[in-house]
Amino acid sequence: MALGAGTVGSIAIATLSAPPALGAPVPLGTTVPAFTPSPAAGPPVRSHFIGHIGETFLATTDAGSTPLILADVLDLTHAAANDENRFSLVFTAPAGAERTAAIYTITHPVAPAASLYLSPIGDPELRELQALVNRPQ
Repeated sequence: MALGAGTVGSIAIATLSAPPALGAPVPLGTTVPAFTPSPAAGPPVRSHFIGHIGETFLATTDAGSTPLILADVLDLTHAAANDENRFSLVFTAPAGAERTAAIYTITHPVAPAASLYLSPIGDPELRELQALVNRPQ
């Protein structure tokens, strides 16, 4: 089961634009990138995300979607380094986004889609959201 502590705000959905070059970050506060999400591939694992730090993901709920930048993939303190099933994802949300904890579908053009619980962490000015994945192997 994927668990987390991070936040994504509820903002109006922006007009979709042409997709950015693969791997190119989209500046926060701009339009939601248009792309065809990669399908889910079972439970999320570390290797789905590790090569995409700095890239844009789309976080979606019934209330709408917002772009997030994957800021880091971190080890959990009690887990082995680089554990595929125990890690933390830190995302950065757009300026002005309301920080509300919820379950989001996280999509990316290459990384498999994942349902993750995101909740706010740290200083609100940093706009960080966190998802924890902590499951037995």
